[in-house]
Amino acid sequence: MVTFASQRGQKAEEAANFGANLIGTLTINDVGAAGPGVFVAGPNEPPGLTLAQILRTNAANGHKPLLWAFSATHTGGVVVFGYDRQVLSLAVGAGPLDLAKIGHVALMNNATISGEISQAGASWTIDNNSGAWGSMGNNSGKSQMLNFVAQIITNHDPGGIQVTSKRAYSRTGWKRAVQQVFR
Repeated sequence: MVTFASQRGQKAEEAANFGANLIGTLTINDVGAAGPGVFVAGPNEPPGLTLAQILRTNAANGHKPLLWAFSATHTGGVVVFGYDRQVLSLAVGAGPLDLAKIGHVALMNNATISGEISQAGASWTIDNNSGAWGSMGNNSGKSQMLNFVAQIITNHDPGGIQVTSKRAYSRTGWKRAVQQVFR
């Protein structure tokens, strides 16, 4: 697997506020090895909480949608978690109260795939709903990639989170509608 720069590029607000919406990072050195990866909570998160606890806390605090992005490495990977956040706009002519949204690209510069994560009962579900890397340059195999990432998170989170994946759909409206009818 390879990583790609965001399809829409990085906004000035995302560069200036890189990591401001980060809630945690899960690093896996070897996806084929048994055992936990390393989870590190974001700088604004309470220490000692598991990934699932931090996700629940952020959802309860209104940080929605919750985001994830995966970047494959040679033998492992990194999964970052965060949320969409409003920050002061840096656009030319923006007033002092104008806001802009930062999301996936404020969490990771290059990714393999990204989307949203939501709670589904006792477990969590990921999808590929991302304007940054959701369509992955029209690469096929997005559903398999989502399943792969869900398994990586489940198998390597030291806190024991359970993650499943939804079927991947195109980010293009008409194409997504056709896929949903015929799948």
